Amino acid sequence: MVRPTNTALYLEQAAKEAVHEIGHIIGSSHCPNPSCVMSFSNDFSAVDKRRQLCPECTGLLARLVF
Repeated sequence: MVRPTNTALYLEQAAKEAVHEIGHIIGSSHCPNPSCVMSFSNDFSAVDKRRQLCPECTGLLARLVF
């Protein structure tokens, strides 16, 4: 595993992973959409692609939480 040397990048990636894991805690599973924060990633390069929940996962989250 390659570790980023840029602290800001590392913190951004860690935050995305935290959001991803919280998604699992509240009942979300992995999403097939690679741009969704709930998509599966094997390494940091995949984490860089994920920015937010896709529309499908946003709807699922809304139904789980509200």
